[in-house]
Formats: sequence, structure tokens, C-alpha cells
Amino acid sequence: MQCTIFTLMEWIKKYRLELATGSLVAACFLVEFLWAWFFGAFDWKLDVTELPLLRLSGWMAIGLCAYWSLRAIAQHFVIKARTAWWEPGLTPDPDDLSWDEVFQLVAFESTLDPIGVEKQIRWAWWRRTLILQAALYLLVWGIALSAFDLIRDPAPRDFLLSKVSPALSKEVAAAIGNPTAYLALVVGSATIFFTFRQIRAKVRADSRQQWIIQARKLLGEVVAMIDAHRDQRASNSFKQAEQTWGKLNPARLELELMLNPSEKDHRLLLYLIQRFASWRHPRQESQDARIVKRSIAEAYHGWDTAQASIPEKWKPIIEGEDRAELVSYILRLSHVVLKREWERVKHTR
Repeated sequence: MQCTIFTLMEWIKKYRLELATGSLVAACFLVEFLWAWFFGAFDWKLDVTELPLLRLSGWMAIGLCAYWSLRAIAQHFVIKARTAWWEPGLTPDPDDLSWDEVFQLVAFESTLDPIGVEKQIRWAWWRRTLILQAALYLLVWGIALSAFDLIRDPAPRDFLLSKVSPALSKEVAAAIGNPTAYLALVVGSATIFFTFRQIRAKVRADSRQQWIIQARKLLGEVVAMIDAHRDQRASNSFKQAEQTWGKLNPARLELELMLNPSEKDHRLLLYLIQRFASWRHPRQESQDARIVKRSIAEAYHGWDTAQASIPEKWKPIIEGEDRAELVSYILRLSHVVLKREWERVKHTR
């Protein structure tokens, strides 16, 4: 008995988000049913003596469509309510990431390991979407119940106005008695709207995909050329070093201009690249790197900008003396930036 209870509790703990979403779907169905019952929409008995196969097939098709729609909507909110290794914040918006969360991504802590990461539930985000979820579930249930009723009896309905405004019931029934024109107008408007959305989504997705391809190429080239430039200077091959720098500097500037300084992970990657490109000594930084570092310090409330001190955990990343570790930080943060942009492409499409 205790083993069964323990197993049940573990199952509830594992699927508590799905259970909460399923409960919301069931509650919306109950509200929709009671609302329809109040207006007298279900004062009929199930009768399949006339055209039984056609009606049964129609009801089954409507049930499957409703199930698929509800499952897709619920799955969307369940997925968005779980954190992934590239978005540990309370919302899927990368602008809402805190500097501590960015540090976790760069330092690549074990809790954010892409393999075997234990996803946390964003209850705050899920609760903020309750109104939107409920509205969508009510809409799907309303369409499904209306379709069930129309298959039973295709005659125009006036029950919605018969209790509220009997004088308008007949006029409304007459207006919807031949809905072909209204249906054509609705279908035409919906076609134009969704075509526009698809064209806009395709343009945005293609632009982001080109950004990902170019950024990934530049990241690899910049890191490789910085290493080559350092090795050439160390071996006193100054002419070759000068030629490498002539290729490196334009590629680095193009990469920096592609990054968005309004996003914390982009800004930190910008600083790491600038610091890596100007590396001569661990304590030596370029002017651009110092400016970006100061902007990060001013934006991060945990830093004491007056004394120019930073938290201890940030020092290996911001002021680390190991050049190999700096490369690893750049690559880890590049994975995060590119992964998040790819997720945006999939969401846009």
C-alpha cells in the first residue's frame, strides 16, 4: 500500500504540470457546457435513427479535431512552461534573463548540462498565461459543441436571443438562414490574414537563418585567426601576423556589429570577443572591452561600480588569466546564442 502511494505521489510530482493543464481544460469544458445549458442549447436527446452513419462519422471527426486542437494548445503551454538549458529564466524571453542566469550559461554549470538537464517548471509564466489558455480552450469547446449540435439539427438557432431579446430572434434567424455569403466573407478574410502572416513569418525566419549561418561562420573564423595571430607573433613572424590581423579585424568587427547589445548574453559575448582579440597580457584590455565591461557592471546590481569590484564567481570569466578558458567561455556562450536564435526561427515558422 505504501509503495503504491509513493509511486502515485512520484507520478503526480512528475506530471503535475500536465495534470494542472488537463484540469484547466476540463474546467473550461464544464463552464462551456453549463453556459450552453443555461441558454437551452442542449434541450435535445441523442437520436441517430436518421442518417446514423453520416452523423456518427461527423461526431467522431469533430471529436478528433477537438482533441487534436486541445492537445496541441495544451502541449504548447506545457513546453513553454518548462525551462531548457539555454533559457533558465522565468519566461522564454531572453531579455528577461538575469546576469546570474547568464553566468550559469557561460560557466556551464552541471544543472544546465544539455544532456540530462532536469527541466524546472515556470509556474509564474504558466499562471500569467491562464487567461489566454482559458480563452483558447473555451473557444475550442464552444466550436466543438456547436458543431455537434448543428450535425444533430442543421436548422438555424435562436436560443441565444430567445431569452435575452425575443424581438430580435426571428430577424437573426432569418439572417443566418442562408449563411453562404457570410461564410465566403469569413473564409476570404481568413485566407488573406493567414497568407500575410505566412509571408511575414517566412521573411523573418529566412533573415534569422542567414544571421545564424553568418554568425556561426564568423565565430569560427575569428577564434581561429586570433589563435593564428598569437602564434605568429610568438614565433616572430610579424609579416604573417600583420596579414592575419588584416583579415581578422574586419571579420571581428562584422561579428560584433551582428550582436545585439540589448540582450545580456549577446553583450557578454561581445566583451569576451573583444578581450580575446586584444589579448596580450591577462590584465591588458582594449578600450572597447573596458567600455562594454563597465556597461555590464552598471547593469548588474551585484557589482560595485564605485570600487570597480566584481563578484568572485565572475572573476574567472571577466578577469581570468587562462587564455584557454576564455576560448571555452566564448564557445559555450556562442552555443547559447546560436541555439536561442535557432529556436526563434522554428517559432517564427
